[in-house]
Amino acid sequence: MAPEQIEGGEVDARSDVFGLGVVLYDCVVGHLPFEGGNPAQVLRRVLEGDYSPAQRERPVVGARWSALIDRALAHEPANRFQSAREMRDAMLAEMDWVGFSTPRRELEAWFDDPDTYSKAHAKTIVDRLRARGDEARKRGDVLSAAADYNRALAQAPDDARLLHVVTGMHRAEARARVLRRGAIALAVILGVAAAAAAVKVSLRLSILHPTASPAAHAQPPAVAGAPPLGTATTNALGIESSVRAVHAASANAPPARAHDPLAGKPVDRTLTLDLRPPMGASVSVDGKAGRPVSTGDGITLDSEAHVLTFSCPVCTPVDRSVGAGDKSEALRVDVPIKPATLLVEGSAADHYEIVQHPELHVDVGKNPIRLKSAYELVTVEQIETGAQRQLRLEAGQAVAATFE
Repeated sequence: MAPEQIEGGEVDARSDVFGLGVVLYDCVVGHLPFEGGNPAQVLRRVLEGDYSPAQRERPVVGARWSALIDRALAHEPANRFQSAREMRDAMLAEMDWVGFSTPRRELEAWFDDPDTYSKAHAKTIVDRLRARGDEARKRGDVLSAAADYNRALAQAPDDARLLHVVTGMHRAEARARVLRRGAIALAVILGVAAAAAAVKVSLRLSILHPTASPAAHAQPPAVAGAPPLGTATTNALGIESSVRAVHAASANAPPARAHDPLAGKPVDRTLTLDLRPPMGASVSVDGKAGRPVSTGDGITLDSEAHVLTFSCPVCTPVDRSVGAGDKSEALRVDVPIKPATLLVEGSAADHYEIVQHPELHVDVGKNPIRLKSAYELVTVEQIETGAQRQLRLEAGQAVAATFE
């Protein structure tokens, strides 16, 4: 039961997404996410969002699937998948990443011989995760690489190469943390040294050249009983004014803003992405080098106007202009997968259809077919004769179904 249902709030399709997330968690982990000694404890944990992430409970699940389940189980409906279809698309996209584009075929193979399939699957998934991790590492996407390597290592804990790669990445990250801390410490030291140098110069100028100091011309308010202002008193006031000026400048300076490594400018806002498809895309800001992103990721920008370019290897690039401002908001972007082209070669007097998509109209000649992933296995049937051709449709590619 979703939190809003427990609290008597509005219930919609996103409440069903929550229930589906519970079922998926149970399937991949082996127990329910929210458990307790009695119904009251279970309900309280649902309301508090108190559960252990799937990856922590069972490392072979991996970070990507764990994040997908976390999104389905989000406490706020607005942070979940907005429909079961959207959740399904995210699951299929992740399966496509590792080469499983036809779940039905995988299930049939498992039912035919569970033991043989499981052994072959274990090796296949490790090889595919390692290959994807290698690709991510080459393009500098350390987080994606680590997610795939760690999941592969959970599947094959004795794999020497994986152990070497993961250990090396951990060492590199540790070194990077040390360097970051050292850089921060150095920046603080340099800042203090610069401030001290500024004070020292101000003091020296005030003492050696009192008439050159702006403070020497300032007329401080008279103090009852104080002697007339002379050279010595003016110097002293000049020194004090310089010190005050340094402190005032530090106190009134605007706070330092973080910097976005992608945009290279101070951060004023964050755009939370809602992508279609939800995974597999990359984004670049104002033509700079891009980075991989998924639904739920945030892009930090300064307050100026920018152009964001979203793309993927099998997608048509999409530009989104973001106006100037400092408001953080959600940004929905559809990154269309390039259509496949189905060439039907046969008699124009006959009728044809794609068995998996009977809603699509197919004629002799070129037929653009919209895909939801990089490729899809389909069966084209000549309705009058029942003849069938099994094909693999690939985004941006043409393939022929020939009927003699």
